[in-house]
Parts: sequence; C-alpha cells; structure tokens
Amino acid sequence: MKKKSPDKDVKWLEMYSRFIFRKNFSFNRTELARLGDSFTSLSVESKNTANCATRVISNSKSFPQFASFSQFTSLLRVSENNNFTGFPLRNSSLSIRHSHFAATSRQKFAWPTVLVTTFIGFAAVSSYYNFSLNESQDHSLSSMAELASEDSHIAVQNKSMLELIRSLIVYKLCSYQMLIDQAPYLISFAEKLHLGSPMYWVIRKTFFAQFCGGETAKDCVNTIYNLKKHGIGSILDLSIEADFNDENDDPNNGIVRKKWNEQADHVARMIIQSIETIATEPNSFVAIKITGLSNPVFLKRLSTFLNSLSSTFYKHATKIDNKLNRSEFNLMIREIFQTDSDNISRKLFDTVDSDKDGVINWIDFISVLTLDNGEFRALLSATNNTSVTNVDVEDYDRLLERLNKICEIGQQKKVRIMIDAEQLYSLPAIDHVSLTLAHRYNKPNNKHGPIVFNTYQMYLKDAGTRLAMHCELSCRHQFVFAVKLVRGAYIVSERKRAAIENYPDPIHDTLQDTHDSYNRGVEFLINKQSEAQKNAGNPLDIATSPVIFMIASHNKDTIIRACRLMDDLEIPSKSSLVLFGQLFGMCDHISYTLGKHGYTVYKYVPYGKITDVIPYLLRRAQENSSILGGGVLNERQILWKEFTNRLLHPKLTLTDTPST
Repeated sequence: MKKKSPDKDVKWLEMYSRFIFRKNFSFNRTELARLGDSFTSLSVESKNTANCATRVISNSKSFPQFASFSQFTSLLRVSENNNFTGFPLRNSSLSIRHSHFAATSRQKFAWPTVLVTTFIGFAAVSSYYNFSLNESQDHSLSSMAELASEDSHIAVQNKSMLELIRSLIVYKLCSYQMLIDQAPYLISFAEKLHLGSPMYWVIRKTFFAQFCGGETAKDCVNTIYNLKKHGIGSILDLSIEADFNDENDDPNNGIVRKKWNEQADHVARMIIQSIETIATEPNSFVAIKITGLSNPVFLKRLSTFLNSLSSTFYKHATKIDNKLNRSEFNLMIREIFQTDSDNISRKLFDTVDSDKDGVINWIDFISVLTLDNGEFRALLSATNNTSVTNVDVEDYDRLLERLNKICEIGQQKKVRIMIDAEQLYSLPAIDHVSLTLAHRYNKPNNKHGPIVFNTYQMYLKDAGTRLAMHCELSCRHQFVFAVKLVRGAYIVSERKRAAIENYPDPIHDTLQDTHDSYNRGVEFLINKQSEAQKNAGNPLDIATSPVIFMIASHNKDTIIRACRLMDDLEIPSKSSLVLFGQLFGMCDHISYTLGKHGYTVYKYVPYGKITDVIPYLLRRAQENSSILGGGVLNERQILWKEFTNRLLHPKLTLTDTPST
C-alpha cells in the first residue's frame, strides 16, 4: 500500500479543521466534544495540550469568537520546541477513512496538529474550570459575528442532499419574476385543462415541502421535534384564510351567513386540534387568521365603521390636543348615528371620561366605544345609518365565542395564540378583536406570560402610531402588550386595491422607509421594557414585563441591531422578553444561529391541504422573488457551497445526524 505524503496529510488536516470550525468563526462545547470523540489516542502529552489551550484563552479575551479563521489558527501556532506528533483517527460519527497520519515531517505538520489537539485541550480545560461560553459580552460578540457571517453552514450541515437540491430548485424558481407573477393564472389554466393532479404533485414536492410542515397538524410533529433540537420553537399555523368577495356583500343573506359560520366553526375545531398537538412543547404558539373564523364581508363592514369613528372623532376634536369636550362628543355621536339619543350619549361620555376632567382623547374613546359595550350597542340598535347592522353584531358575538374558546384552551394547555396580520380592509376589525382578547387573557403576573399576541405590519404608514397608541391603551388598562412585528406580506394586493378603489397608497413609499419604520418599532418596544426594568429595580421576566414582543424578520441587519440594543439596555437574551421568528424554509441561518446562542427563536410552520395553502405559497414565492438580491441570494450561495463541497469532499460529511 502506498504511503501518504506528509504534504497531503497537512493539506487534508487543514481541510478537516476548517470543516470542524464550520467557517462560523466560533465553536461550542458540543462541537469540541464531537471532535475529541473522533480520536482514539494522542501522542502529545496532556500537559502540553492544556498549556496550549490555556495560551489560546489568555491571548483572546473574546474566545471562542474570532474575526477570521486565520486569526484563530495564528493563536494556535507554537514554537518548534514543542514536540507535537501525528495521531490516529477512528471511524466514529464522521465518515473518515484515513487510519492515521504519518508525521515524518514535524515542522510541516506541527501547527495543524496543534489546531486539532487544542480543540480537545480546550474542551478539557473549559470543562474543568466550568467555563460559561454563552454569557455576557463574549456571548454577544460571538452571536453578532456569526449572524453577520455570510459563510455560515450551521443551518445546512445536517440537511440531506435531496433537501439541498430541493431548496436550490425552489430558490432558483423564485428568481424568475415572470413565473411568480403568472403563477395564479398558470394554476387556474392547469385546472381548466384537468391537469390539477400533476401540477399539485410538482407543487407538493417543491414549494409545499420547502415552506410547509405538512397537510395536518400531526404531519408537523417531526418538524417541530427537529427544530427543538436546535433550540428553535414552533408557531403552528393552519394556513386557511378567506378573502373579500363583493358578490356576497349582503348582511341579510341567510344562506351566505350560514355557510360562513359553518366553515368558521370547522376552522375553530381544527385550530383547537393544533393547540392539542403542539401542547407537548411548552411555550409554543398557534397562529390564527381572523378571516378564517368569520365572514370577511362582516369584517370589512366593521372596519369601515371603525374607520368612520376615527375620522369623525378627529374632525370634531380640538386641533391643539386632539380632545373632545362633552358638547363636541354629542355632536360627533349625532353625526355618526344620526340620532338625538342624548341620554345614551351622556352615559357614554361619563363612562369614557374616566379621569373626570371633562375631556376625552382617542385612547379614552376606543377604550369604551366597542361592540362589547352595552350603551354603544344600544346606539347601533337605534339607527340604520351605520355600516354595522344587528346581524353583524350577531356575527361578532359568534366570532368572539370561537376566539374565547380557542384562547381558553390555549391558556389551559400553555399554548400562546398568535393573531396574524391580514389585508388592510379587515385590519381595524382585527385590531379591535385582538385588543378585546388581550384585555381578557394577558393579565400581568402570569408565570407563563401573555396568551394573545397581535401582529403589526410596519410597512403601513400608520403602523408606528397604532403601535404606540395600543401600547398606551394596554398600560392604561393594565394588561400585557404582547405583539409581533412584521414588515408585511400583502404589498402587491394592497397597492392594487388602493389603485382600484382610488385611495392613497397605505404602504411606505420606499423600502428604506419600511426598514426605518420597523427599526423604530423595535426600539420603541425594547425601550419600554428597559424603562419598566429600571422602575422595577430588578430584571424583568415574562411574568413581570408589561411588554413582550416578537421580531419576525428575515432582515439580518434588523436582527443584529435588535440584539445589540438588548445588550446595551441589559435585556437578557434568555429572558424571552424579546422573541425572534422566521418562516419555515426561509432564513434558516438566522434562526439556527439565534437558537445556538440562547435567544428565544421560533419558526412559523404552516400546514393545510395543498389547495388551501396556495395563497400562502404564492406570497412566499413573491417575497423570495422581491428580496432575492439580499438574504435569499446569500442563502442560495450557502446551499450551493454545501452541495458542491459534499460532491467534492464526501468524506467530510456527517453521516449519523438526522436530517432537519
């Protein structure tokens, strides 16, 4: 058998060291232990190994975080007086077939040998002294650098080759803008030609497999389990939603109402099944869409009515401080309801004016003028001049009945309810319902934290104002403000509807404006947490914080910025006061890195029949297409590099780790 040359040994070991190092510029104790497990013996004395590891620690205060691989290896170089020799390998969890290294040239072989042995030495030293690698500034620096890295394989190293190929195909298809734009028409055309079955087979094997957990909640169990192994929680989402249809815009159409209510009852039962499925994992979420639990026509009419309340309020309010006195309030009520019910108006004002200063602002107003208020309902019953009818009030009650049952079971099972953002025509109604539920279920000093989370789409021009106003409302009524911030996923349909219905574009004019809006929202909420923590004089937790929120973003700069702000304001990463979320099948590098470093991070795992999730899949394709020049392009590059590395260096592939 031909003997391997020392030069090839050195080259192979450098390559192996880079594989272990993952090019993340960091490593953890698990990776160290796994590396140590790969060797049966070392001919180097343990004392020298420990000394080398100690030298690394003393020379780098930010250990185990380095700016580059070369900086790391430079710390491991030792003088020629250290007599490090070669060492054998064994076949363990790594598919390595080299039985040993011939150390005939110690000068060439010394430093890469030390590179690997020092990993093992540091593992022993850190275990002996009980070093904590995930705390304070070292942890923060490590997580920031790894998040910023554009060459991290943490999220792909355990994927199968088939999963890599599928992801590459899906991302490549998303790069064809014309294909994405025409996808709805292509699907409709295929169905007309009775080609639905083969078309849905292709979708199931590509986009559905990439972005969805399965067709049922039980199908998602393995996905949930695999994510948990990497420190990632799950948000289980029954991806069923309804859209507005003018043909059904008749509140008194009994057949239409019956159909919607039966469908909504069915969806509610399926959501409860989701809660029971995911309840085995504490602090998980179930996402719901309000349009799936009610007639979207009713939601649009309720939103129209709530918008009219807002515009009429500000029309009559004093321009200086945006407040109403009693007489201005009476005028406003007459204009909205076209009735002279002064007695009801007087009772309403007295209820709204809680501090009895003779004036009310908008927060006072929306605190009381809800469909849950008896006097307010009496006004609605006394007039037919509003967009909301008595039939709509009945639909509202049925909606609240479904939601209360869902929230109560979630509370019992310790599963949180995430109310998803939807299209603008239903947004005021969704906010109205969400605040009603939060007031009931997000009680302070609950050791399991809040139950109901609402979602704010920061690409909307009024999102920042609404966020601050609702936060103040929660403070005034003493319930926890639990929210999720997203940029928004309906940009195409929202701008199309605005153009058709001839109202101003509700979305920020530029992408940078949306980024700024999102970052301001994050800063506002973290600052609220910091203020509460200073006032309390003790670190907050999920039971004591008045604000808990999720940063649902695929933007790496946003994530890094938020983590740094948390560090600056002393909001602990493991406190679960700030949560992070990404969609299943997207931006895995961010999710896996956050999970690795102890942040509370979740993956949004949608499921449902493939015909029901088509709208969701189309939005994911559009989103990937629109941001392909940024994070998605980087993710494609990481996938491609992992794929080619496995083809070129199959012996460096982990073989005993289950796929994620």
